[in-house]
Amino acid sequence: MLGAKAQLFKFTENGATRNELLVTNVNIGRVENIMLNGIDISEVYAGSSYGKASKRWQEFDGSQRIATPIIAGYALPASHNVEGGLNFQLPNGIHTGYITNIRFNDIHLLVKGGHPAADTAANPPELGVGQYNASNLKIQPSWGMWARHVKDLAITNSTFDYEQPDHRYWLFLNDTKNVHLSNNRVAGAGTIGQKETTGLKTD
Repeated sequence: MLGAKAQLFKFTENGATRNELLVTNVNIGRVENIMLNGIDISEVYAGSSYGKASKRWQEFDGSQRIATPIIAGYALPASHNVEGGLNFQLPNGIHTGYITNIRFNDIHLLVKGGHPAADTAANPPELGVGQYNASNLKIQPSWGMWARHVKDLAITNSTFDYEQPDHRYWLFLNDTKNVHLSNNRVAGAGTIGQKETTGLKTD
């Protein structure tokens, strides 16, 4: 970011100590009004275009990290978790950047699967400066979709399936507001995990 200033902060997050660069003078970006309709998705894994041309976007062979579809905004750490406190406020005063107004309809997803129930305890970190890849989030607590810092999400007339049985939640909602699920078909138990979530409606 041109003109951005970053400062190193030490803070705790989910019981772990982190040392991260945080941008102190640029507002969190806005992402809103996303509408996807009539899409088939498969081969969901952490491929890469980095490296030798012969290995870019290599087909899945079992050695790559599998992935979960992610909708994730961004939040600064709470001041009481920061060593010495959070000594800045962004220009617009916003602490959490929510992704807002997302509509998924007629989406058909096939993921690799294969995770144990113990991975429902996974709690991906907020990403620091320069960390923009799904692999930086490590394991997600759900296999079908993971949403954090999201407002007004609708998933309708869609199917979620896996190649191997997966014992995580099919959907995990973390700091989400107003989620509507309607007429979806989900493999397995189809359980939903929630943390700091309000306004979940299913029909």
